[in-house]
Amino acid sequence: ERRINNLTPAASKEITQLIEQVYTLSYEGMAAAVEKAASSEELAALLEGVKYVTPEILRNAVENPISGLTLSDTLEKSRKEIIYNIKRQITTGLLNGDRMSSMAKRIKESVEQNYRKSITIARTETHRVREAGFNDSAKGINDTLKQGVTSLRMVKTWRNMKDERVRKTRKANHRRMNGVTIPVDDYFNLGRGVKTKAPGQSGDAANDINCRCYLSYDLKEM
Repeated sequence: ERRINNLTPAASKEITQLIEQVYTLSYEGMAAAVEKAASSEELAALLEGVKYVTPEILRNAVENPISGLTLSDTLEKSRKEIIYNIKRQITTGLLNGDRMSSMAKRIKESVEQNYRKSITIARTETHRVREAGFNDSAKGINDTLKQGVTSLRMVKTWRNMKDERVRKTRKANHRRMNGVTIPVDDYFNLGRGVKTKAPGQSGDAANDINCRCYLSYDLKEM
């Protein structure tokens, strides 16, 4: 229990720093790419104000709740489950008179299950903030374009990985989403009343967990 208590805050800090870096790179990378592709100096100057992510934008993105939980809350919940499972395995083993080796094996299996759960959390959250960074930056660019004299607008297209692992279930079908293009301000309709700005941000576990889909962006004359 002491080892888990010592490691979990470090793991939480590490993952939080990682997703902050991912969001910043995504946000600023999108702005830089669009500015580079700008067709005129006037348009490039117009986009200058959305090149860098602000601390407020970063904080809102990282702490945005998914299914009612922030990243830190999720990791804390996982830590408590690990401790509870270890205590339960030890108590059950002592009551049954089990050998230490048997209890150790069950504890090892329990911890490994929660470790895999933590990996899933990290993978899902990193994917979420990467797509959020791109989408928020594209929306900021689009808002700026609306203030200028240009008729260019940002659009986004849903892309999946085009392999057998792309989800197609009763609750979530990302195969049918491939190629769907909408204005950057709009929401994708995932079915069952679930809508999202980008992959990994619907708040619906069936659609978000371990999602590998991504968005591509274009400037279009409207």
